[in-house]
Amino acid sequence: AGPEPRIRLREAPPWSPAPADELERLSGELRLLGTQAGDEETETETARLAVRCEERASALRSLLSPDDETVTWLERSRGGWELKRVPVEAAPLLRPTLFRPEVPATLTSATLSAGGDFSGIRARLGAGEAGEIAVGSPFDFATQAVLVLDRAIPPPTDTSAWEDALPARILRALHRSNGRALVLFTSTATMKRTHARVEPAWEGPILLQGAGLPRDRMIAAMKDAPGTVIFGVESFWHGVDVPGESLENVIITRLPFPNPGDPLSEARRERVEARGGNAFRELDLPEAILKFRQGFGRLIRTRTDRGIVVVLDSRILSKSYGKRFLASVPACPVEIEDG
Repeated sequence: AGPEPRIRLREAPPWSPAPADELERLSGELRLLGTQAGDEETETETARLAVRCEERASALRSLLSPDDETVTWLERSRGGWELKRVPVEAAPLLRPTLFRPEVPATLTSATLSAGGDFSGIRARLGAGEAGEIAVGSPFDFATQAVLVLDRAIPPPTDTSAWEDALPARILRALHRSNGRALVLFTSTATMKRTHARVEPAWEGPILLQGAGLPRDRMIAAMKDAPGTVIFGVESFWHGVDVPGESLENVIITRLPFPNPGDPLSEARRERVEARGGNAFRELDLPEAILKFRQGFGRLIRTRTDRGIVVVLDSRILSKSYGKRFLASVPACPVEIEDG
C-alpha cells in the first residue's frame, strides 16, 4: 500500500479547458514578443518560455482526456493533490523509439531475468527478439548468507494475527544481528504500527522512513552508527548499498505482491483478464518475485559481507508459488523457524 490514497479516474473529468487555452494564448504572445524585441537573446528566451507553455498545455489536455491506453488518477501528497497519467503498457512506446533495428540498445540489471528467463521483461518492454546473457554472481552466497524462513507466523492474509506477531519476530531477528538491519515493509501503515511497538522494546537506534529524515541521510546514518536499524517501504527495496558490518540483516516482512488498489496495477490486471489471461500468474507473481529478489539483494554487496535474510511471511513455505520465490534468489543455507 502506498503512503497516500489514490483515486482512479475512469472517465474524463468535467473540468474546463480554459487553463490549457490560456497557456497556448500565452505561448503565442511570448513568440510575438520575441520577434518584436529586436535582439537574439530575448527572442531565444521568449521562444524557450513559449515551448514550456505549449508543453504544459499539451500535458494538461492529455491529463484531462483518459483513454484505453493510459491510466489516470488523483494522488494525495504533502502539498495537496496531484493528477497523474501513465501508459498502461510501456512496450508500444519503447518499441518504436528505443528498440529500433538500426539503433543498438543494451539493457543491464541484476534482476532482468527470472530464473534465467528473459521472456517476461522482453514482452513488458517491447524488446522482441534480443541477445541475452546471464552472468553469475561474484559472491559465494553458500558461505556469506543464510535465509531464515518463519513457518509458524500467521499468514499476512490474516491481517490482525500477522501484525500482532510481527513485533516479537522482528525483535528476535534484530537480536541475532545486534541491530544492523533493514526491515522492509509493503505498507506504510503497517510499518508505522509495527515501529510503534518495536521501538520501545529495542535499545538501539531505529530510523523510520517518512519520519522526517531523507532516505539518503537514513542510509548514511546506518553506515556511520553501528547497530542502526531502518524501517522502510518502497524505495528501500532497491538501490540501497550498505556494504560491510553496518548491514548484516534484511528482514522481509511480507512477500511484495502489488497493491490491488494501485491504479496502474489494476489497469494492467483488467487488460490481462479481458483477454482471458490470469493476472496473478502473468503480472502479480512475476512482479512480486522481482521485488523479492531486489530486497534479498540488499544484503550481500561485497565478497566479505556476511548476514541473514529473514522472511516473515509463511506463504513462502505453505503456498505452491513459494518455491518460485525461493528459486529466484541465489542458493544459500536455509533455516526454518517453527516457533
